[in-house]
Amino acid sequence: MNKTACVIIWYNPSLAEVQNVLTYSSFFKKIYIVDNSDIDNRELSEKITNSIYISNGKNLGIAEALNIGCSAAYNEGFEYCMTMDQDSVWDVDNLRSYLDEIDCNFSDSTALYAPSMHVSDDSFSIIGDIKRIFIKQKNIFLKMTGAIVCFFSE
Repeated sequence: MNKTACVIIWYNPSLAEVQNVLTYSSFFKKIYIVDNSDIDNRELSEKITNSIYISNGKNLGIAEALNIGCSAAYNEGFEYCMTMDQDSVWDVDNLRSYLDEIDCNFSDSTALYAPSMHVSDDSFSIIGDIKRIFIKQKNIFLKMTGAIVCFFSE
């Protein structure tokens, strides 16, 4: 699981968000916390021992914060980046399965994995490969929130 980093976007987080992140932090070598708050929350981030805290000092929006976090992960050699909001919640067994699937991927054409989405009693699945359309781009940074994993293309 060392090829996948985690990027979490914070905005005025509380201890509850820190506790939430601690439930899944051990699954990642590094967690990049990109803080869109007006105040510095470094002290809260230090409770997550494998975190890298990046303060924007203001709200730059989710897309810009994701790009900042994903760029940091890419620059440190990670192949995948799972993005989450501060209130994203994972069942430990589901997260383990999800990350195991990513680790088994040997295709250089995977751009994104996404979780199953449950609507009513029916299940709509969007898990799988999405082929790269923008082959000429060096990096693909997704401007989405939630549990999305971005593949860094060559």
